[in-house]
Amino acid sequence: MRTALLITGVAGLALCVAMLAGCGGSAEVSVIASDAGSVAPCAINGRIAFVSNRNTGQPQIWSMKTDGTGRRDLSQSPGTPDSSPSWSPDGSKLVFSRTQGGVRRLYTMKADGSNQTGITPGGYSGYSPAWSPDGSRIAFVSNYSGGGAEICTCKPDGSDWKRLTNNPAEDTNPAWSPDSQRLLFASNRLGNMDLYVMKLDRSGLTRLTHHSGDDIEPTWSGVTGKIVFSCDNDLFIMDPDGSHRRHLTNSPYASERYPCWAPSGSRIAYACATNKYPSAGYDVYTMKADGTDRRRLTLGDALDWMPNWAVGTL
Repeated sequence: MRTALLITGVAGLALCVAMLAGCGGSAEVSVIASDAGSVAPCAINGRIAFVSNRNTGQPQIWSMKTDGTGRRDLSQSPGTPDSSPSWSPDGSKLVFSRTQGGVRRLYTMKADGSNQTGITPGGYSGYSPAWSPDGSRIAFVSNYSGGGAEICTCKPDGSDWKRLTNNPAEDTNPAWSPDSQRLLFASNRLGNMDLYVMKLDRSGLTRLTHHSGDDIEPTWSGVTGKIVFSCDNDLFIMDPDGSHRRHLTNSPYASERYPCWAPSGSRIAYACATNKYPSAGYDVYTMKADGTDRRRLTLGDALDWMPNWAVGTL
């Protein structure tokens, strides 16, 4: 393992120990950090949206450059917890989930945080949204009419709601195929959480994983076609038919979750806590698609998680 660390300030020793113990396993980790934050140089344009409880103690939507600098609080709504940001394919807008009165509902906003608009009809919930690659629809999870968690879609303005699953199991974490014609999702319909894929007309339901652990939080690359997902606090990658499954991370001292592909398909952003429990504090990292060159983008006592990578420069 080659570990390059340039750390200053009081937290230096603690960060060094944490980085060596977790969030990297036996792979190479590069971190350049200071008391003011961190920079982990990465030559990919765009911004990464993520969820953070920094400053307010309440989960809010933030964005930052892909080197961890230029952080912005987009939500500016400390009284309402926000989560699950997903960029529109052109990087101009975000869809996210906002909790109000104990109910999670879908909102959209511009990339600078302005024009926040609720798109969930009254009486319904909406969370875990994912914007389709062609921009025409948003997939999400809804406790439809007070029932179980079901996969649904709607237009970006909230109209034309369609329910795609209908069973007593929990169906969650929808992710789009590169051609916007299929949805990948996690379901416990046969016991533990496995990954399934289906067409938008509800046909062709196929189980992709058959694992004793819980396979969740999938993301599908529009460039490589590979699927990255989380299972029991590690990250895995596989082909779109479920074959060639292999570890990307494998550390007994870290919880690695919420992966998302860079638009280029060359890197993956994810959240990592330096032990197996989220209370230790997640930070956002990136790595190459083969699991090497891990770079830490956020530092501090805040919880930073649920990254989502946008195209372009914003």
